[in-house]
Amino acid sequence: MKKLLLTGAALLPASALAHVGDHSLLNLSAGFLHPLSGADHLLALLATGIWLGQSDTRPKPAFIAAFCAVLALTIVVGMQFTQLTFEAGIVATLVVLGALLAAAVRGPLALRAGIVIATAAVHGFVHGTELPAGEGVTPFIAGLIASSFTVVSIAMILGTKANSVAQGMFARVAGALLVLTGFIMAF
Repeated sequence: MKKLLLTGAALLPASALAHVGDHSLLNLSAGFLHPLSGADHLLALLATGIWLGQSDTRPKPAFIAAFCAVLALTIVVGMQFTQLTFEAGIVATLVVLGALLAAAVRGPLALRAGIVIATAAVHGFVHGTELPAGEGVTPFIAGLIASSFTVVSIAMILGTKANSVAQGMFARVAGALLVLTGFIMAF
């Protein structure tokens, strides 16, 4: 297993994990593209949506709205801590969400809300620490939130459809791959 992880890590270029740009452009389009330009962030957004799609709970749009609200709030909080880095938190969300998908854990509403809010908080904080403090970041943040909303929503729809077609096998395989990817990224 260790050889497999090391081989996978060697084949995975570091540029695939890095975000494009240096945050010097703080416009709407740069913000929209930001979560799409890093494999760790993109995979976590997809995992969040797929996991929501697997749930039997009805307030899925409320989960996505809460995700975006917490994301926005914690971006602002993270901007106060630009000297910190917490990328390991992103990888941890991949492993947790992947494990939940692989094990087909649906859980009660409180568990789902907690996981979705914790994921948004970690991602928002990390995004915030990457941004320069000060004015002029609002368009970037708006684009980032719009992009995150779009990815989570599409993944939720796909997760719902895949669940009904393949009896959840899609989510289990995707979850196992996310856990493996998270461990590869961690090392």
